[in-house]
Amino acid sequence: MNPKIGKITTLFTALMIALLFTGVGYAMWQKTLTITTTVNTGKLDWEIKGPMNNMDDGEDYNANCTWDFWLAGKDVGSTSLTPEDTDGDGDCDVLHVTISNAYPWYAEEISFYVHNDGSIPLIIEKVVIDGQEFWSGWPTVFLDLSGDGTNDVKVRYGDNLGAQLHYCEQVEISISILVLQGAPQDTTLTFDVSLVAIQYNEYNPP
Repeated sequence: MNPKIGKITTLFTALMIALLFTGVGYAMWQKTLTITTTVNTGKLDWEIKGPMNNMDDGEDYNANCTWDFWLAGKDVGSTSLTPEDTDGDGDCDVLHVTISNAYPWYAEEISFYVHNDGSIPLIIEKVVIDGQEFWSGWPTVFLDLSGDGTNDVKVRYGDNLGAQLHYCEQVEISISILVLQGAPQDTTLTFDVSLVAIQYNEYNPP
């Protein structure tokens, strides 16, 4: 046998053996790690609830444009509050306000509660009254409820914009209502109140 060929054969064999052990070592150290996790997300949810109050329990109240209230000496107008669950989730999310047999300067102040029945802390960002948004610092708007181009009602939003609620906490909301000279006669005035709330760490004060 040619000594040169023998050396090449020996070198080739040694190389094959080295590669074989390298491959076995790689196979021995290769491993797949599988991690299974479960993530439970929270729930952002709130409701409008009672007790719901207004001043319509006897004599009417009247007021002027600066919200000074006084008893009118007669019981003519009336205001009713009807909560509704509009999305079918079991929570009342809209409050219907109905003003009947009112007259200019008839005044009312209503109140209700907002309750956090979700698991995530929330902040009341704004209130929507007849489609108009109330943000902190913009507490009063005029409403044309009859659609005749004339303001019928002046509304003042009371309190708790920016309030933070944890699970099962609640705050009281108050709204003042004043019927204006432009309101039509023999007309029932209605408007809706709803809320916009966001999770507590997404709130940016205006």
